[in-house]
Amino acid sequence: MNIETGIDGGNHINGRKRHLAVDSLGLPIAICVSAADIHDSVGGFDLLWRIEKNSSGMKLIRTDMAYRGEFSDTVEKYYKWNIEITQKLPTVKGFVPQTGRWQVERSFAWLNFFRRLDKDHERLSESSVAFIQVAFINILLK
Repeated sequence: MNIETGIDGGNHINGRKRHLAVDSLGLPIAICVSAADIHDSVGGFDLLWRIEKNSSGMKLIRTDMAYRGEFSDTVEKYYKWNIEITQKLPTVKGFVPQTGRWQVERSFAWLNFFRRLDKDHERLSESSVAFIQVAFINILLK
């Protein structure tokens, strides 16, 4: 299972941030939408109880460096899941796919094909979550 975030509506603070937890196929286990000024690890906490509710056989979570610290301690101590924090070597230039993280990046790329998700059009974050769910339903049906 992978956790990653992306920002709706560009890189400015007025947007929303999408937090996705996906399985090894890139299909969502948990979705959360928060304000863009929320740090990734804080938004990740909101995903944890959703992951626990939706996934009974969870063993490993792969994240990037934004989720280290209190988030990773909580995952290991409270939820009893292993956490693997991956990062690109500082000597490597350009894009390098990280072990087990490309699935979540692909999931965000899939969402870019849906015009309703290209920007933050919704007034409520619950509406944004609903449209992300509809997009994944569309992907599954195809």
